[in-house]
Amino acid sequence: MENIDETGVPGSRYYRIWLVGLLLLTALIAGGALFAKYQLEGFRGVILGRAQTRMGADLQVEEVAAFGLRGLRAQGVHLVYSIAPATTVEFTAPEAIIYIDLVGLISGGGISVERVQVNQALVSVRREEGQAWLDPLSAGTGPQSAFLSGAVPFRVTGTDCRLEIENLVGTKQLLVSSIDFDVSRLSGSRTVGGVLAGNLNEDEATSLSVEFQVASLDDFDLSVSCSQVSAEDVNAFLPESRQFVQKGDTAPVVRVSGNPDHTISLSVESRFADIQLKSQPDYIPPLTGTLRAYGAYNPDTRTFQVSMARAESEALDGNVTGSVIFSDGSPQLDLVLRSSKLPVKELINSLLSGRIEKYGELEYTVLTIEDCALAVTGTVEAPAMAARASGDGAEIRFTPKDVKYPRVNLEVGRFDLAWDSTSREPGGSIVISDGSVNHQGTGIEVTGLTGQVSLTGGKVTLNPLQASLLGQSVMASGTYELKSKSGEASLAGSLANIEKTKLATSIRNASLAGSGTVKASVKFREKSADFEADIDATQTEIGYRWWFLKPVGIGASGHLKGKFISRKSITCEVESLIAGTQLSATTDLSYNGKKWSLRKGRADSKDLDVVSVGKCLPLPYVITGGKGKDGFYTWERDAATEGAWKSEFGLSMDEIALRADGAEVPLLCKGVTLKGGMAGGTAETGELTLDVESARTPPLRGSKWFAPMVRDLEKYPPNGRRWTYHLGAKSLDVAPWKGTDFKGEAYSSDTDFGLASYSATVDKGTVKGSYASRRKENAFESTAHWENVSAAYLMDTLQLPHVFRGDMSGEVTYSQDRDDPGTLRGSGYFKMKEGQFSADYILAMLEQQMESTEEPTLPPSLRFSSLEADIEFEKDVVKTPRIELTSDAITMGAEGQFVTDGDMNYTINVSVTPDAAERIPLLAQSFNVQGYRLAQQNIELAFTLSGPTLRPVSALSEAPPVHVTLVSGALEAANEAIRVFDAPRKILVDLLKIGGGIVGARKQ
Repeated sequence: MENIDETGVPGSRYYRIWLVGLLLLTALIAGGALFAKYQLEGFRGVILGRAQTRMGADLQVEEVAAFGLRGLRAQGVHLVYSIAPATTVEFTAPEAIIYIDLVGLISGGGISVERVQVNQALVSVRREEGQAWLDPLSAGTGPQSAFLSGAVPFRVTGTDCRLEIENLVGTKQLLVSSIDFDVSRLSGSRTVGGVLAGNLNEDEATSLSVEFQVASLDDFDLSVSCSQVSAEDVNAFLPESRQFVQKGDTAPVVRVSGNPDHTISLSVESRFADIQLKSQPDYIPPLTGTLRAYGAYNPDTRTFQVSMARAESEALDGNVTGSVIFSDGSPQLDLVLRSSKLPVKELINSLLSGRIEKYGELEYTVLTIEDCALAVTGTVEAPAMAARASGDGAEIRFTPKDVKYPRVNLEVGRFDLAWDSTSREPGGSIVISDGSVNHQGTGIEVTGLTGQVSLTGGKVTLNPLQASLLGQSVMASGTYELKSKSGEASLAGSLANIEKTKLATSIRNASLAGSGTVKASVKFREKSADFEADIDATQTEIGYRWWFLKPVGIGASGHLKGKFISRKSITCEVESLIAGTQLSATTDLSYNGKKWSLRKGRADSKDLDVVSVGKCLPLPYVITGGKGKDGFYTWERDAATEGAWKSEFGLSMDEIALRADGAEVPLLCKGVTLKGGMAGGTAETGELTLDVESARTPPLRGSKWFAPMVRDLEKYPPNGRRWTYHLGAKSLDVAPWKGTDFKGEAYSSDTDFGLASYSATVDKGTVKGSYASRRKENAFESTAHWENVSAAYLMDTLQLPHVFRGDMSGEVTYSQDRDDPGTLRGSGYFKMKEGQFSADYILAMLEQQMESTEEPTLPPSLRFSSLEADIEFEKDVVKTPRIELTSDAITMGAEGQFVTDGDMNYTINVSVTPDAAERIPLLAQSFNVQGYRLAQQNIELAFTLSGPTLRPVSALSEAPPVHVTLVSGALEAANEAIRVFDAPRKILVDLLKIGGGIVGARKQ
């Protein structure tokens, strides 16, 4: 035999030994296989029964057969397993292969299932609608607890399976398809573990992966991840009221763990894109970012506590804390996101959107954001969101579109801002460290503004704001309820240099200057407000139109209150003390859709200080007097006629005196009653009734009565109003006249003024007349008529001696252009009956004879039965066509004319009785007085008077003819300019001296 090296190549004996061993092993295996098959055939029922018992499930199999030597093949497998009283799991598989531990079986160790393989299985999870998935009180008891607490090792795998969960929420169903899973328990372990992978809702793009380890309900670990879950996927299982996430999608990785203290831990990591939450503020855009969260759920309190959560996105970045309580109703949310990154600018823009643009442009900058928070509270059905931000340092600028709104510049220190989705109103507070407010419409500028503005619970509060207004300190405070649109405010301070602001002329027809103080308050509601104010304007100059000006220093204070109804009405009541006069006033204004207008007003004064009020009237008069009472003024708009209105006024005064500038004697009235009214709109009219107990005026001649009113006609042009005056005086003293029962009807307008009529009783006689003046032509017409008036009044008026005595009657009518004295035209007459004239007339004729020592034989006065004269005048020519003086001794007549400052031409006839002539030496020597007596004829003389009016009789300037001078006085013309006939003194004497005037005489 060939020697073989056995150290490297096995020998034939070696092969034989292995061959024998292989044969033995084959026989053993064959025998074991037969044994195993026999065992499987015998124990298949035992296996199924044991599985049913250990799982606590109802297991049904259509057919079970040996699957070679590997195990059993079960067909038509159907298993029902209860995990809660109202929740069951149903397992259906067309085929399940149960792999057995063959070695253990052959060796007599009994049946040991290595693995169960199922394909295309369907797992259906059902619960009764309205019942809980898991009852915490029953946890740890029942068949499912026995299954979890067992120690039998197993492994179940599957491919292409499906999971259906019915009534997941309500009647909604969840489907997971294409599931591959592997679930097992190791030998000697109580923990069941496994993995699962599939597609959500049969969408290949949405993959679902699950890993779990379960020892008990207090000891498990579940990890679930999904490639994409959209808001629609989640909301499909939620009622509309609980759809908290409105849109967007996430890719969550969720891990859930059971803890020995019966709590459940949860961790979530997820990306999210375009997430829009329910009630998400407009200023927060759809969110895209990542989320990492950790928390714990307590089944006993049904509370999920978030211990740490981190959300990162472009708009929000911060940590989330809080809790969710799963009550029997809806889950209660209490979550807070804290971040230094919050869209503060977007928040402010959203809050102000639509509220500022119509008024102007708002600009602001925020220097430092210290803390931001977004809170979510309430139920899932009705979540509430609230945002909060705080910082230090901001600048705010507001530029108005209209001058009626102010320009604002503010520097803000500390600020806290808040917003909530329930009220959708801002909140918080800002501290104003410095600022200014400039109102271009009034020219008022406030500087150095400081204070705090806060908004809490829908209530805005102004914690006293302080500022400087034109160098004076002012303070304001207030509150405002956003929901009810009501609040209150107050203002206190002083205003100086008012004349430097547009406020000085902001009130129509009024002007303000100087300084004043005010303390005001207002309470307002949505469309109305009640206001009150105390005002002291003592140091304020107040002017109204051209006739009222209260100077600085005259007391003026008042309290006003009123009510404002938006776009409807304003009512105001005023109690004031102005210039020592207590004044009460009310005004009502209404809104017609376009503008505010006064509807009615009233002012009353029980007592009035005439002197103090007079100081407030910048008229060309010095006004003094006593006290007034029962003064009133009313104004009311006519609702029936557009633009029409009427007013009434009245006042009683014990005494008032008016002295024109430059005059020495005032116009004094006592017992004055003044009533009147005005109407405006279609007809501008006014009516005034003035009644006095007694009145005393300056003298008619040589005194100044009135002064012209001065006003800015461009600023205050005439309004065309026509005034009617009703005048009355029980006693009237117009020196030298004294009368009673004076009555007059006067009128005044932009075109004319005058006395339509006037009358008075003078002693036993009467005076009456009229006067009309045209403003444009500066011309007037006048009539005067007097009956049985004492000639003394006329003599005193003409500043002549009392030449005539007796009662005189007469009339004169005349007109004149004041700019041209030569336009004087008129006519008239006067007459006296049973009068007397001084004997000086006759004695003056015999002036030379009176140089002797003989005493005059004439009486001191001579009676006459009548004196009559007619007069006509035009331009500078005055005519007296008839002058007649009749007495027992002498009859005189004259006719002629004269030119003012020119020549005169008169014919004078004198008829003297013989008895009278005899007592006149010159006549007695020149005439046969006895013959005239016997013939019963008078001595008749005729004179002519011609030449310059100032020569040859120079005395004419001292004593103009009584009848003409009387007329000229009524005409307000200069008496020294009218020369007609000088009966009283020197004319006849002078004629006799020169002797040239005698044109005819017969000597008997």
